[in-house]
Amino acid sequence: MKQVIAFLWGCLVLLGNGCDEGHGHWSYQKRVTIAPGVRLNVGKSGVGVSAGVPGARVGVDSNGRTYSSMGLPGSGVRYVERQRGKS
Repeated sequence: MKQVIAFLWGCLVLLGNGCDEGHGHWSYQKRVTIAPGVRLNVGKSGVGVSAGVPGARVGVDSNGRTYSSMGLPGSGVRYVERQRGKS
């Protein structure tokens, strides 16, 4: 079992090093509800905040860019529109 874990960890490290070359990447995101309809979004790039109702949200990402999103709740399908540059 230790060998399998070591192998998988090595694969993750190798995949992570290729992210800047146009390959796939690993990501992590955790959402914490801080008030009804308001979420704190924590990921590997930093912290952002969003507000909205099921199916529609607006927010500021960890890079300071604003965005809006619309989707079908529970389906995992959504459309996101981002502003260019920091707002």
